[in-house]
Amino acid sequence: MKHLAALIIGVLTVGLLTATPATAQTSCSPKVTKAWATKTVVVGPTYQVYMPLRAKTYDECAPITYLSVSWRRRGHYDFADLNYLNGEVPTETWGARAAVDPYLLTNSATGKHTIDVDWIEDADYNYATDQLNVGSLRLKRAARLGINAYPEPVRKGQTITVAGKLRRANWNLNEWRGYGYRYVKLQFKKAGSSTFVNLKTVKSRKYGKLKTTVIARRDGTFRWLYLGNGVTGRKASKGDYVNVT
Repeated sequence: MKHLAALIIGVLTVGLLTATPATAQTSCSPKVTKAWATKTVVVGPTYQVYMPLRAKTYDECAPITYLSVSWRRRGHYDFADLNYLNGEVPTETWGARAAVDPYLLTNSATGKHTIDVDWIEDADYNYATDQLNVGSLRLKRAARLGINAYPEPVRKGQTITVAGKLRRANWNLNEWRGYGYRYVKLQFKKAGSSTFVNLKTVKSRKYGKLKTTVIARRDGTFRWLYLGNGVTGRKASKGDYVNVT
């Protein structure tokens, strides 16, 4: 009996030592861990632009087969279906070039938008919906700047007048409107140089008009530069070359 008991104990001991450890449970619920636009999207009044969207997904059981996201702000809503870009289970990257149409926007859509997941599904038909606030993107209204430096040519030491107008996209009306009371830099690039330097800062008038004067010293190119803000994109005007005699 002692030998039999010892044999049974030995078998049980070996079984315990060689037993396969329990496998940790996996998560078969697909989800987006992060979503974003790769740059701030600046939209004019009439032409649609394409917004580069990206999303990181996580699913331990199977590759993702479908992903649709949306973005929203103050009643504005839009969506896009994303495509697989790279990665493998459990982490993949999805993306798309989503069209942003100004005719579907209002001025209240300017600023930060929250990105939500409308639907995500994997190859095993596991899915999830309404995953909220997985990221953000920002829409800005485009700016436009005109310039006119005169007279041309001008004698050295005489006065040059530099005029222009700052305008901004109005998504309610789908047109450009004057953008007043904004600070705009007047810059100058002397002939033969590749660098603009700041001359002065001018505040636009009520309807966006700009006007100032400088003394003619050398040949070169003038331009206006608006640096933008949280809701309006950065914009530089074309250059206007003045010949100083």
